Amino acid sequence: MTRIYTSLVILFTLVGLCTSSVFVVDSACTRYDAQAAEIASALAAGDTEEALAACDAMQAQWERFHSICGIFVTGTRLSPIHEELEALRPMIAAGIPESSAGLARLRCHIRTVSEETRPLFWHIL
Repeated sequence: MTRIYTSLVILFTLVGLCTSSVFVVDSACTRYDAQAAEIASALAAGDTEEALAACDAMQAQWERFHSICGIFVTGTRLSPIHEELEALRPMIAAGIPESSAGLARLRCHIRTVSEETRPLFWHIL
């Protein structure tokens, strides 16, 4: 009987970890998408300094979260976000018009990570 209880504890622990990881990744992706929207609105308003400050803040937060998120999400899904973030700041600082397109790609990658970590039936198949 002890083995059954031990097995149930392990099972519930694994289910709890998986469920909490979905919420952690989803909430972080929502937060990063909101920060990217803030950068986009600063770029649309022509405020380069505010966009650079928001980009620096987002990049600092991403560096901390990247290692945690790497436990739950494969690196091939996270590397495009990292690459877009690395390229975004120099593009904004140089005033390159394609920075808004890079920001749109960044938001798309963030949403993709958020959507692919949700436990949906067709993700299991």
